[in-house]
Amino acid sequence: MVNMCGKLLSSLSYHLDKEEDEWRAKNPYRRELAYSVFQRLLISLSDNPLKNSFELLLLASILMLGTWLHGDKITIHLPAKMDFSAIWSVQAAIVGVIYPIVISFVTFMLQRRHSAKASLQIYLHDSAGIFSGLSALFLVLLVAVQYAFLSKINARVESVWMLIDIVWFVINIIGTVWFLIRTFNFLQPAIKADITKKYAVNVIWPREVREHLQIFLYVNAPEQGLIPGSGLEKADLMKEPSVLFGSLGSTTGKEEIIAQIKGKRRISNVHFRLLNIVIKRWLVRAHNESKSTRKEKAFLGMREIPLLVFPVQPGGDYDGSTPLCRVEGDIHLRGWEQFLVQLAYSWEKSKGKLPKLTIQEMLADLESEARAAIGVREDVLFEETLDAFIDLHAALIKASAFTNSHGQQDNYAIVPDSRYA
Repeated sequence: MVNMCGKLLSSLSYHLDKEEDEWRAKNPYRRELAYSVFQRLLISLSDNPLKNSFELLLLASILMLGTWLHGDKITIHLPAKMDFSAIWSVQAAIVGVIYPIVISFVTFMLQRRHSAKASLQIYLHDSAGIFSGLSALFLVLLVAVQYAFLSKINARVESVWMLIDIVWFVINIIGTVWFLIRTFNFLQPAIKADITKKYAVNVIWPREVREHLQIFLYVNAPEQGLIPGSGLEKADLMKEPSVLFGSLGSTTGKEEIIAQIKGKRRISNVHFRLLNIVIKRWLVRAHNESKSTRKEKAFLGMREIPLLVFPVQPGGDYDGSTPLCRVEGDIHLRGWEQFLVQLAYSWEKSKGKLPKLTIQEMLADLESEARAAIGVREDVLFEETLDAFIDLHAALIKASAFTNSHGQQDNYAIVPDSRYA
């Protein structure tokens, strides 16, 4: 449904998803290194471990409350009396012993390496250690709360509560087993290098490409055929009405639409279909403008050609009075057109997320590791680090290959960095 709405509105997120799907489908190397469905699920849950584990607690609490309120309608009854303390004891032991000891041990082992920062982030995310640990902790808290109400519920409600606990406990055990397996693998240099490469190709690089690509597609919307009219590459701005997207036009012309942004926000999506309607009508009026009514510029004696500018762009934070549209010339937007422009931009709060690992940081850590190995004359460590650096760099180049709309081989590695776009 969301995908259909995105297609109908020609949204930026839809075009990005389509681009990534085609990239994945046409790149055999990405498919070769792709995560399994189970691993993709764990990586997704680990993106925001506190939120996702708390949602599990909330879901279990809602189910508990529902069974308590409608206990007389429950037909489930476990055949034998089961003790809540068994689950509580085992889960509490796992939370109190396995996770802190294992994570502390791995952290200690990694601290001796110059690539500790990148390695630790990859380990915690890839192993889902934080998510599975928090999930286990929340189950311990849930069972502790259940103890306080055991005297107030009947056997049927107790059976359902026990069933909820068992299901969640099994999920946590699977998470713990995965965590221990990935920890064992991560401590082996050869397997660790493979884990790092797959993590870069499946997690970090697609995220970075998407961040860079969203600005590239937005700023070059006319050239990409997402909106009508001519952009900077196709148009001679001195001869015909044109459209300009991005911060390059933040001081061009006069403010036409000003949005009042409360609190720091950033663009979450852009609906080009709505902008198409506005731009088409504006271009018609601009082209039909009589030449005699165009003002003569004092500077170089050139005429003022109408220019429609959308100065905001994805990736930046905005607060307070924010110009959504600027116009150079006398062709202004009508009231309902201004309303559509405001609807075309979706906003979200700028979340204070922890800095995410980047490819640049990964390569920089490996470089530091190699330099340190040279300094202490560790030839074996230097060769291992250099091989890992070359292998990672080659993997990223191969994973970035795709076929463009003209049927030619292209590479996402040359997409401009959004920080300098």
